[in-house]
Amino acid sequence: MCDPVLNEDKISELPEALLLQILSLLETKDVVATSVLSKGWRFLWKMVPSLKFTCPHEGVVERFSDYVCKTLLSQQAPVLQSLRLEVCCGYKGSSMDIGVPIGIAFGIHVREFVLEVRSLQGLFSFPRGLYNCETLETLKLRGNILVNVPSPACLKSLRTLHLERVIYKDHKSVVNLFKGCSRLENLLVTGSSGDVKTFPVDVPSLQRLSIESVGVKLHVKAPCLKYLRIRGYIDSEHIRIGNTPELEEAYIDISGTIYEHTIRSFTSAKRLFLRSYKSITDPTASSIFYRLVYWELDIDQPEWWNLLIPMLNGSSNLQDLKLVGPCYEEEEEDAVAYKKKWSQPKDVPERLLPQLKTLVWSYYKGQQEEEKEVVKYIFRNACFLKKATFTNLLGSVEELESVAKASHSCQLVSKIGGESLRNRGALNEDMISQLPEALLLKILSLVPTEEVVATGVLSKRWRSLWKTLPSLKFTCPNDALDEFSYDVCKILLSHQAPVLQRLHLEIFSVDGSSSDIDILIGVAFGLHVREFVLDVEYFKESSFTFPRSMYNCQTLETLKLSGSILIDVPFPVCLKSLKTLTLDRVDYKDDESVVNLLSGCSRLENLEVMQYYSVLGVKTFTIDVPSLRRLSILVECRVGEVYVIKAPSLKYLSVEGSIYYESLLIGSTPELEEGNICMYGVMPEYIPRSLTSVKRLFLSSSGKLCLQYNGSPKLQVLKLTGITIEAVGVAYEKWEQPKNVPECLLLHLQTLVWTFREGQLKEDKEVVKYIIRNANHLTNATFTYFGRGFDSEKRHALLEELENVVKASSNSCRLVFK
Repeated sequence: MCDPVLNEDKISELPEALLLQILSLLETKDVVATSVLSKGWRFLWKMVPSLKFTCPHEGVVERFSDYVCKTLLSQQAPVLQSLRLEVCCGYKGSSMDIGVPIGIAFGIHVREFVLEVRSLQGLFSFPRGLYNCETLETLKLRGNILVNVPSPACLKSLRTLHLERVIYKDHKSVVNLFKGCSRLENLLVTGSSGDVKTFPVDVPSLQRLSIESVGVKLHVKAPCLKYLRIRGYIDSEHIRIGNTPELEEAYIDISGTIYEHTIRSFTSAKRLFLRSYKSITDPTASSIFYRLVYWELDIDQPEWWNLLIPMLNGSSNLQDLKLVGPCYEEEEEDAVAYKKKWSQPKDVPERLLPQLKTLVWSYYKGQQEEEKEVVKYIFRNACFLKKATFTNLLGSVEELESVAKASHSCQLVSKIGGESLRNRGALNEDMISQLPEALLLKILSLVPTEEVVATGVLSKRWRSLWKTLPSLKFTCPNDALDEFSYDVCKILLSHQAPVLQRLHLEIFSVDGSSSDIDILIGVAFGLHVREFVLDVEYFKESSFTFPRSMYNCQTLETLKLSGSILIDVPFPVCLKSLKTLTLDRVDYKDDESVVNLLSGCSRLENLEVMQYYSVLGVKTFTIDVPSLRRLSILVECRVGEVYVIKAPSLKYLSVEGSIYYESLLIGSTPELEEGNICMYGVMPEYIPRSLTSVKRLFLSSSGKLCLQYNGSPKLQVLKLTGITIEAVGVAYEKWEQPKNVPECLLLHLQTLVWTFREGQLKEDKEVVKYIIRNANHLTNATFTYFGRGFDSEKRHALLEELENVVKASSNSCRLVFK
């Protein structure tokens, strides 16, 4: 007997305000689903102040739009606090489909609106009229969105604005947008595309500004600015920042040179972070940083010490200084970069002595003489220095302790990461270095390769350990393909593992030459890599052509290709060791390329094919692989290819997505263990006949269901999952009751699961009634509705109708609606 205390509904007793706050954290479709729990929950979802909707792919944008509109129009919350839409669209009409729910949201005065658009075929132009919403407080636009503001906007309540990778129609659109944000306090901009050569940020009320990789000239006029962050691929020669007397913190991390005029823009900052991949121009003696109390400087630059002293000389209130050295191990040729020697200033800066209390030096190696001299200079002249911390120290602690110090109370601390090396005793013993090398390599294989290489500074033992790592992964997140290729090649050519087990390359937003990728692939295959994974996204050309010569690697065991990659195989290949092949959203030159590729994989066991758009150049996708055991095909939009499968050793088969049954031809599969077939249309008779040896079978429902279970006398579990017939444009055949009751219903069927949509309810209901009337051993029948609009009244009516069916197994059969 159930304990009523244990089964008590505790969550429904929570205050409504708390319940609404909890529901605001969920996807809206899940929130709406709570309406069937009880009467108390039936309308609660309509009061949720924050909504989030996600459209997974472009094929359902219209239905997605209808659902969002219906939900928004049902809202009863006093204020719609937040609305987030994530949409994948591609066809012409999709812009209108998105525009309708956006218009409704602004019409009910949404306070925060977030829109992310992913599109392969064009841009969604954000409606011009919505730039005049006087109640909107937060606007976040991301992705393939066109910002076109031909006249000054009026967003007088807007305080937060995010523009991430959007496209601007012209310079005027940027000016007009910011001009209408009279109360804007927080601005985030990442990327800048379109007809914009100068990105002007002229917002008197702005307090926080974050800019990343805008790629154009940046002009900032924000006298109330308190926080500034600029990072990415931009040269400070193109940065102009006006007077910022209230600046609290400035963070500059850019790929180009940081010039003197940019440094002078930060003289009022209290906290300053400077990092550049090139160089930093020395400030003049007239640059006074009168409010600076914390300064962090990246010293991975030639002659960085020439910047240090002028800055210290002009920073009378500086209390904390942090120097960050390179995390990698320097080679001998890198030392050539230090052409000029350290020259100690003749006059000790008076302002250095009274305030400096803390020095932190990350990745202090103590190998360059200039580093040692700078440390000695600071120690000798900082009279009130209380603590000096050195992390990832390569040199000896004793050498630093022997340096004469002006401050007798200065504490010297040496750390690896965040752990102190001083006075540690047995508790601070380096235990990880005592692990077996095989275990260490396994642990390091789980860490990004860039971080693994950084472990080379820990000790002599770790110095070369990363070079024996069996698995490597590199990510090129931006357009620096040439630098990325250079760095990865350098690491690969230093590799010393007996076998390179796995190499994973992720390359995004490529604006370089395909030869840069070719070189990496060539080096990897030259090292006889066993598993190679290549993911290329947004290549500047139509696709990156995978090198033909690499199709003849006789040691490769796993190959996974994803994204903008072209498979062009004009002749038979030889991949005799390949056992696993994944082709994810790649293109093919022609039918022959597919045949030639697969025919050369004589030991292939696992094949995965995924397409999210029509396959270029392919009419018939032939999979003729006698050794194949597992095959998975997923197509996410309607395409015209025919898939021909000839795999007599196949044990697992999965075919899903937007292809029609008549586009699938399956040969004999006598060893098939499991099949999962879910596609469009009415299933022809030859499909089930191709699967007669299967033990576990998953099929989408069709008008000729009797063909499946009439030929399955040992069937024990039957699950029917429906597809909306109107959505696929297929005429639903009227079901005809078989003359003879199938043997499986009379002797074996125990479980029935029916997932249905309202569009096919009438026909499928007759099938379900037939099963209930004739299944002698049926113990459990579960019904689940998929979609919207099937309220509790319809649910109870359906259950009552099915309960009234005379059951062959009346004593034990249980009907459940979920």
